[in-house]
Amino acid sequence: MPCESCAVQFSVFKRKRVCYECERYYCSGCLRRGGGAMCAPCRVLATRPLSRSSIAHLKVRDLQCFLQRQNVSTRGCVEKDELLSLCVSHVNSAAYRRRGARSASGAFTLKGFTSNINEQTFALYKYVA
Repeated sequence: MPCESCAVQFSVFKRKRVCYECERYYCSGCLRRGGGAMCAPCRVLATRPLSRSSIAHLKVRDLQCFLQRQNVSTRGCVEKDELLSLCVSHVNSAAYRRRGARSASGAFTLKGFTSNINEQTFALYKYVA
């Protein structure tokens, strides 16, 4: 499995790293270049307000991955232009701003784990009392 950005094979010198936003694999050189644990496409997609010109250079695969993470259907999108319009309209929508981006709630969250613990703890206290 090669790096998503430069397609180099992972080795001792090119370590495999994971972008915390998209959870895709990048080499240590590509993830380190921009700083942080977020890949270049995710950094571009995290800028606000999102404009069509700022994301036009991204690959189709990056746009599709972003929309899938946001649970936005890409069915019927044939050209890159349609994906660009869909990304911009989704991010700039009122529903997206109310919900906020994934990174706004915290970089490293355990999906569903902490809320499940809180529910189980509440049920246990209710049972004991």
